[in-house]
Amino acid sequence: MTQRFLAGYHAGFNAMGVWLSQPGVDVTQAGPAANFLLRSDLKYEQIVLSGSLVVGSGQTVAVALPADLIKQPYLMLTANTRSDLEYPSDLGATAPGGANGNEVLLQPLIFRDQIQFYNGSQSTIVGFYIVFNRSVGT
Repeated sequence: MTQRFLAGYHAGFNAMGVWLSQPGVDVTQAGPAANFLLRSDLKYEQIVLSGSLVVGSGQTVAVALPADLIKQPYLMLTANTRSDLEYPSDLGATAPGGANGNEVLLQPLIFRDQIQFYNGSQSTIVGFYIVFNRSVGT
């Protein structure tokens, strides 16, 4: 099975970052930029913003991006019901409501200059996000 996502140290590029490869390409192998959907070791694909936010039940929170990025950026998002980060997330996190009664639902709406996060759960949700200056597939 081919591994397509890697976060952390990439031995092939001798760099820390986040990589997402094309289907069928092993992300752990160094190669040309065309093999990757995301390569954070390239300047134009680097992280432009990261952080956390707290969104109350039924609320929307907008996060302004540091610049108009011309294209919609790539967003990595994880949500939790607690503020202490568990990597990659707390698999036991539940919130009353949702289709099965216990879903954590944090929906992003991505624009060029901001990202809006909507909490459709019945509990307060904590979101942890990383924004890359690249749209997947471009």
